[in-house]
Amino acid sequence: MRNKDYIARYGNDEFIILLPETEDKEACEAGTYLMELVKKIKITYKNKVIPITISIAVTQSYSTDKHLSALNDRLHKAMFEAKKGAGQVFCGKPSGLIKATGKKTMTKKSKE
Repeated sequence: MRNKDYIARYGNDEFIILLPETEDKEACEAGTYLMELVKKIKITYKNKVIPITISIAVTQSYSTDKHLSALNDRLHKAMFEAKKGAGQVFCGKPSGLIKATGKKTMTKKSKE
């Protein structure tokens, strides 16, 4: 993380990372990078490797957002989708969700 970024607990098992002056594409790439870093963590218990994964939701504040609830709704929809499978990053946009499939590679998911 950069010196100007912030991380805080958002819920029981949820954290929020604020990335000032970051466009959504770069934020989605940062989410994918973070997910890949976490996947590399190896925890061994009783001679068994326990895989570590995270699900990540990303969105940004858009000038078309009339209320903070619009941003919050996008974020929750993206998080709900990301939690459907281990190690996923979904980016919420006003036009719908996009699943980040790797650095600088994203596929669009229809708006729900």
